Amino acid sequence: QKAITPHPFGNEYWRIAVRFQPTGAISGDFYDIYKMRGGSLGVIVADAAGHGVAAALITMIAKPIFMHAMKRYGATNMKAVMETANSEFLEEIGEINEFLSAQAVRLDAGSVTFVNAGHPPAVLWGGGRMREFHSSGSYLGMPELVTPYAQETERVSEGDILLMFSDALIEAKNSEGKEFGLARVRELLAAGYSSPDDLITALTEAVYQYTGTRRLRDDLTIVACQR
Repeated sequence: QKAITPHPFGNEYWRIAVRFQPTGAISGDFYDIYKMRGGSLGVIVADAAGHGVAAALITMIAKPIFMHAMKRYGATNMKAVMETANSEFLEEIGEINEFLSAQAVRLDAGSVTFVNAGHPPAVLWGGGRMREFHSSGSYLGMPELVTPYAQETERVSEGDILLMFSDALIEAKNSEGKEFGLARVRELLAAGYSSPDDLITALTEAVYQYTGTRRLRDDLTIVACQR
């Protein structure tokens, strides 16, 4: 898993930082970054149901499927990326009852285009405005819940930050059993940071302080993309 996880990279328009923290030796989360036609970047964040070996194997199946879908459709149709990935994932796993949530984004010079399949919302902060990209379709790998996916596009300006994350960030609990929650993520994002690395550091330190531990119960992935 570590060998096929990309080191974060950006381009002339975008800086990208990542925190990838498995809860054990293997992870049910994965992320990927792609260079696409026309100079755009693509980013995938996904989270397989459950933990351990089974979840890790699902991520290994899903990674090349997403790569194929992003390379084929990512430059023109993000909705088709998720539809194609879901179709190929269902074909690959057959009767195995496994599924995963995922979000896919294309980063262009002046906009972000996003599609979400059952994943926690991505959050875009810029110009004093907070925008969220909620799920528009079902988890991947659940044929009885197949629904149409929808893509959203938002304009961005220099300094705007798009934050993507797995559910471990908002579902981390303190000693009283209360979750960290999306509201705290919004507050930290709105505080303003000079780089995506600084934002991710602030988020993870806030979660560690809230839970009282640096070893969370679920795999944690955070991707911050700054225009």
